Amino acid sequence: MKVHITLVGGQPEPVYYGIQYAKPDKVLFVHSSDDKSKEYTDRISQMFVDVEIEKRKFDPVNIEDIKRKASFYASQYAEDDITINISGGTKPWAYFFSIIFGGNPRCQIFYIDQKNIVWNLTTGEKSSVGYDMDVAIGLYGNKIAQKTDFKQIPQADIEAVESIELIREENKKMFYALVANARSNAHLTEWINGKNCLTWDKKSKSFTFSVVSSNGLYVKEIKSPSIRNLVIKAGWFEYKIAQIISRWQCATSVYVNCEFKFANKTSKNEIDVIVNIGNRLVFVECKTQIEQYTDIDKFRSAMRNYSGTSTIGLFVTREGMDDRAKEKCKDNGIMTFSVAECEAAGKDVEKSLINKLDEKINKINAR
Repeated sequence: MKVHITLVGGQPEPVYYGIQYAKPDKVLFVHSSDDKSKEYTDRISQMFVDVEIEKRKFDPVNIEDIKRKASFYASQYAEDDITINISGGTKPWAYFFSIIFGGNPRCQIFYIDQKNIVWNLTTGEKSSVGYDMDVAIGLYGNKIAQKTDFKQIPQADIEAVESIELIREENKKMFYALVANARSNAHLTEWINGKNCLTWDKKSKSFTFSVVSSNGLYVKEIKSPSIRNLVIKAGWFEYKIAQIISRWQCATSVYVNCEFKFANKTSKNEIDVIVNIGNRLVFVECKTQIEQYTDIDKFRSAMRNYSGTSTIGLFVTREGMDDRAKEKCKDNGIMTFSVAECEAAGKDVEKSLINKLDEKINKINAR
């Protein structure tokens, strides 16, 4: 029988992918009494319905107990083909399972690194395992209720984003004032701020901006399938950033409007942009400007709860970001990027953003 022993710790990904790699007939989950260790054991065991499952609780640091139990299983599976995944669990577990099973010629020991590379410590071989965004999120007990592949975004929406940016450049202060008014009074069809006006035409499903600029009165009608989201919810900025990231060579897929829901189907939370880079996810929060510092806390919480500590977080703003916001993001392990600050420095926005992401990936790969 092909028996796989997996040591379960604080991250479910290596446990799940280790089972996929080993393709066993039976899995022995070694877990502790820690809530997360038990939770991941129970959840992952349910994802392999055609495999015999055994779960055993180990003390995380009691040396004699660990040696005794590991020796018991070494004897029990002496005639079987064994694989042991030491990626998770405690260091004493990894040490004693390696020592006690290491002399068995029918046992292979491996671990999985942050790039989802399997390192077979017995044979010296390495190989990569597949990565699925929905599975990665499911390992934490979550499910994306709705998401839109950026490749499927209509061209009319992309063109609308460009038009909205042009309007914003005519009079930034009035643009933001009109949009804020529309957001607060979404049931209306006209919003006025001095001589500036924003009008919604329900029949044609279009917005018309009338904005006083240095060049006189600027009037522009915009329509697209997602125009209300683009204007009222500032979706234009999310789409702009998603479009840039979609041209990043590491991005295998880019999704926008990613919504998670509670069990009662009410809205739980929304992540502006999720990027799959083939071995982990990048969560991106897009705001024209940070109005509340708690937005950073909410983003970090959502990021960790939905896809774990391996997730890369990026907070992007259209306007400048003050030092307090930057420091708060840094403390929470979140990268920051300001389009306005990049432009003020005379740098290319797309190149700078992609370079920043590349630097982050290179640091992870260098570990």
